[in-house]
Amino acid sequence: MKTTRSFFLLTALSLTAKVYAMDSHEKFTALDHDHNGFITLDEAGADSVLAVTFEKWDKDKNGRLSKEEYSEYHNEI
Repeated sequence: MKTTRSFFLLTALSLTAKVYAMDSHEKFTALDHDHNGFITLDEAGADSVLAVTFEKWDKDKNGRLSKEEYSEYHNEI
């Protein structure tokens, strides 16, 4: 019984992680209006929390968020 319960728990956790990661990618894609692979401050305006904290997540201070920088933001919230 414990083995079956553990299996289902691990399966559920795995599926949840995949959905969460996919959700992050979908959100990034939705915010990247010009489809150049980055989110600018103007594009971030569609996400009120990201717009206010944009500078915090722009680690290299180039005025745009890469997929990696956005992923850090998404994992934090």
